[in-house]
Amino acid sequence: MEAGDKESVSELFRFGMKLEMPEDYDFIKYYGRGPGENYIDRKDSEFIGLYQQKVDDQPYSYIRLQETGTKTDVRWWKQVDISGKGICFKSDAAISMTALNYSVESLDDGKEKDQRHFPQVKESDFVTICIDKVLM
Repeated sequence: MEAGDKESVSELFRFGMKLEMPEDYDFIKYYGRGPGENYIDRKDSEFIGLYQQKVDDQPYSYIRLQETGTKTDVRWWKQVDISGKGICFKSDAAISMTALNYSVESLDDGKEKDQRHFPQVKESDFVTICIDKVLM
């Protein structure tokens, strides 16, 4: 399907893919910027290195619930369970990665923008992983 010249298309928030893994896959090891979350517009305060973290430690409790936990300039990322079994993502180009115990939809109210906080959002029974080439 192609959009015509007069068609309106919403802005693309992210260009990448999302997958869900069982909640047991809650250990992260990656090479990229860290250890804190960082985005394209504010990543210079985080340094490229090798990091090990847990999914539970990824979200930052902003005053208003929103996208959180992204790491930039990632070259490889392992998402594993306690035994070390899991999946590894590798890229020749820098990518962004996110792993959360929340669905993407649960963090975004759309146009409503209700005043909600993390304790009000139920954790999912899976790990949501976003692999992005570009984030807005």
